[in-house]
Amino acid sequence: MEPVAPFSADVEAPYRLDELLARCNGKVDLAQRVLRTFRAQFGTYIEQCEEAIGNEDLGQLAAVAHKMKGATSSVGAHGLNQLAQSIEASSMEQRFDEVERLVQQLDDDWQRIEEMNVDELMRK
Repeated sequence: MEPVAPFSADVEAPYRLDELLARCNGKVDLAQRVLRTFRAQFGTYIEQCEEAIGNEDLGQLAAVAHKMKGATSSVGAHGLNQLAQSIEASSMEQRFDEVERLVQQLDDDWQRIEEMNVDELMRK
């Protein structure tokens, strides 16, 4: 498996808003609600990842990463999706050190994204 590139290059546009708007039939208000829901849920996923790492439960971590893949795909968050894919694969391969590094990268990237204003993102 190839290493994941740093997400920082993608931090200005972490979501493919064109994809999200297409899924929402062009309805900006609906897209904003979907994005807010995603953002609220994704923080919980990261907490679950950290808990699984603390318990050294790579099976649980793979399951959470699988959920993250679906969630990130639904809002066009391709950088986060790539990390979730790598976390799931590394978990299934029992590569604990790699998983720890990837989850830390995911958390770091997520912290930067969390600082972004959803309404401002939708206006760009």
